[in-house]
Amino acid sequence: YFLIYNANIPEETFWYNMREQGAWWYVSMGLIFGHFLFSFIYLLFYGNKVRASRMIFICVWTLVFHMLDLYFNILPSKRLDYDMYVPYPFTISLWDVAAFVGIGGICAWSFMRSWRKTLPIPVKDPRINESLHHHGR
Repeated sequence: YFLIYNANIPEETFWYNMREQGAWWYVSMGLIFGHFLFSFIYLLFYGNKVRASRMIFICVWTLVFHMLDLYFNILPSKRLDYDMYVPYPFTISLWDVAAFVGIGGICAWSFMRSWRKTLPIPVKDPRINESLHHHGR
């Protein structure tokens, strides 16, 4: 983003200029602070990484912001309205959420299906007992 924006090539930067208008500005600031900064600071603390409930929270948080990041990068920046280009508004419809949940469901189903076929730990590893007790408190 910064390399393209700092090069200031008009053919490349118009998309970013459109993304800095209206509700898209709030989305871009949310991506900077929510997708990167909050997640980074949250995971700096050891207690947040060892409690399952806190890890589930940050996983859901990251998924939501990843969906927002996909919206930011995929949706068009302009649309034609009465022979005039206007900025494309930021909207999330029920179909968008359904597609995200559907694809996530397919991925979860595939993971659970493969989980039953293989064990999560290497059972035949000669040093398995050492590694199982490495992080114990």
